[in-house]
Amino acid sequence: KLIINFFFKNKNIIIIFAVIGYFLGYLKFIITPKVWQGEFQIVVSSKQNSNKIAATSPILGNILRDEINTEIETQIITLESPSVLMDTFNFVKKNNNEDTLRFENWKQRLDVKRLKKSSVLTIKYADTNKEIILPVLEKISSLYQDYSNVKRLKSIDLELKYYNEQVKKYTALTYDSLLKTQDYTEKY
Repeated sequence: KLIINFFFKNKNIIIIFAVIGYFLGYLKFIITPKVWQGEFQIVVSSKQNSNKIAATSPILGNILRDEINTEIETQIITLESPSVLMDTFNFVKKNNNEDTLRFENWKQRLDVKRLKKSSVLTIKYADTNKEIILPVLEKISSLYQDYSNVKRLKSIDLELKYYNEQVKKYTALTYDSLLKTQDYTEKY
C-alpha cells in the first residue's frame, strides 16, 4: 500500500522522467550510426586419427586433444595478429577514409571465437560501412588460407626431407647388408 501511495503522489515526476528518458533514448537511437556485421567459419585442424587413438589409449587421446586445443588457440592468435591482418586494416583505413584509425581500435570490430568443443572458428566483422564488410571478410579468409597453405607446404617439405634421409639411411644399410651377405657367401 505504501508503494502504491508513493507512485500516486509522485506520478507527475515519474511521468516527466519517463518522457525525458524516452526522448533521450530516441535521440541516441537516431544519432548512433548503424553497425553492420558479417561472419564466416573456418575449420582449423583435421586430425583424422584422433578418434582411433583416443579409443585405443585414453592417455594418448588426452595428449592428442591437448595438442589439438593448443593448435587451435595458436591459430586464433595467428589470425588476430597484426602480421596477418595489416593488409586488411590498411584496406579498411583507405576505403573508409579513416586516416586516424589505429590498429587496436579497428581490431575491436573483429571477433574470432571457437565453437565449443570443435575445431571450427567463427570470424565476425562489424562496421558502419555496409559495403566493406564482405570484402574485408574475403581478405581475412584469403590471408588465412595463404598462411595455412604456407604452413602446410612447410610441413610437407619437412616430411619429404625426413623420408629422403630415411631412404638414404636404409639404402646404405641395405648395401652394407648386401656386402656382408656376399662376403659371408664367398667365405662359407
